[in-house]
Amino acid sequence: MIDEAYKQAVNVLKECVSPIGFKASALDSGYHEVWGRDSMITLFGAMLTNDLELRQAALASINTLEKYQTELGLIPNNVDILNGEPEYRAYMDGTIWYILGVYFYFKKTHDKIFLKKHYNSVKLAISWLEHQDVDNSGMISTQEAADWMDLFPVCGKVLYDNALYAGALRAGVELTKASDDIDAALAYEKRLELVKQKIHSNFWMREVYMLLREEIDRIHSETKNNRQLEEDVIKLGLNSLRQLIRPYFLAFKNFREYGDWFDTLGNSLAILFEIADAQQIKMIFDYASQVGVARPYPAKAVHPVIGPGHKDWHEYFRAGNLNLPHQYHNGGIWPFVGGFYIAALVSAGRIAEAQSALEDLAKANYLGKTYQWEFNEWLHGVTGNPMGKEKQAWSAAMYIFAYHCVKSGKVDLL
Repeated sequence: MIDEAYKQAVNVLKECVSPIGFKASALDSGYHEVWGRDSMITLFGAMLTNDLELRQAALASINTLEKYQTELGLIPNNVDILNGEPEYRAYMDGTIWYILGVYFYFKKTHDKIFLKKHYNSVKLAISWLEHQDVDNSGMISTQEAADWMDLFPVCGKVLYDNALYAGALRAGVELTKASDDIDAALAYEKRLELVKQKIHSNFWMREVYMLLREEIDRIHSETKNNRQLEEDVIKLGLNSLRQLIRPYFLAFKNFREYGDWFDTLGNSLAILFEIADAQQIKMIFDYASQVGVARPYPAKAVHPVIGPGHKDWHEYFRAGNLNLPHQYHNGGIWPFVGGFYIAALVSAGRIAEAQSALEDLAKANYLGKTYQWEFNEWLHGVTGNPMGKEKQAWSAAMYIFAYHCVKSGKVDLL
C-alpha cells in the first residue's frame, strides 16, 4: 500500500500545479492560492520526485512568493492564482518556510544562477525575522493565530515558529557560505546558537526545574532564621515547578502564561533541526507513544485537546465547528504533520516505528468522504474520519517526503 500511496501522491501534486506555483489543494472548492507555508512544504516532496513538471512548479512557487515580498522582507501568506492578489494575515511562518524552500531547491539543483537571483530576497526575509525579536531575547515573537494554527491561541514565544526560525538560520548559513558571504554566515551562526539555547531554557521545563531547584537548595542552605517561612516557600516553589515539568518542549510562552500541551509539529521540528538532544528525543517519542499522538493515524496536532473551561479555550474555536475537541488544530490528525513526525522518527533512528507510521499514513491518505485516495487536509482525532479539503498538496508532498526518509533511512532536509 505504501508504494501505491506514493504514486497517488504524485498524481495529487500534479493536479495542484498552476502557472504561478502549487495550489494548496487541487479542487476549485479547496484552497486555490499559492500559500507561503503550503507551497514550500509541498516543495520538499516535489523536489524528491525528480519530476520536471513538479520541479518547475516548485520554482514558480518561489518566484511568486518573492514577487510579492514586501520591502521589509515579509513573504505573503498566500497569493490568489485567479487575480494575483497577495494576502498577509497569518504572516509568520510563510516567511520562514520560504527561506527553507529556497535552500532546499538550491540543495537539490546546485543552481548558482538561481541562488544569485534569490539571495538578496533570502537575506531580506531573515532580516525581517530578526526584527520580530521584539524584546532582544534571541527568539521571535508571534501574534495570536498568526501562523499555520490560525484558529488557535498560540502567541508570544512559540515553539513551532522558533524551531522553524532555527532551521531557517541554519539554511541561511549554508546559502551565505555558498555565496561567499562569510560575515553574514558568522552572524547567522551566532544567532542560531542563541535561538537554540533560548528554546531549551524557555520551553524545556525540566532544565528550568533543575536550575530553580539548585537556587532553592542554595536558599535553603543560606537561610538561618525563620525556618517555618523558609520551608513554606520551598514547598510552594517545588510544588509549582513540578506542575510545569513536561517530557517535551512547551507549545508557547507569553506574559505569565504558557501552553503546556504537546505540539506535535513543533517538537518534530525541534528534533529535525537538531535542537533536541538524545535524551530529550527519547522522552518526546516515549510520551507521544504513550498518549497515542500517531493513533489512529499520524499525527494529531496537539495533545491533550483543549475543551471549554480550559484556560486556553476561546469561543472562536466554535467557528464553523472547526476547533471543537479532536478537530482541526485542537487534536485533529494532519497528514502533513504526520510526514514530519515520521521524518523525525527516522532522524532519531527509530526506523521500525517510522515504517509502521508510514503504513498508517498511507491508510489515512487512502480514506475519503466520497472516493479513495482523497489526501484530505485533516481527519478527526478519535474516529479518523476524513475532514477538511481533499487533494491537499502538503498532505501528498509530506507523504512523499516521509516515504523517501523511510526508504533511505535518513532525512534529507538540511
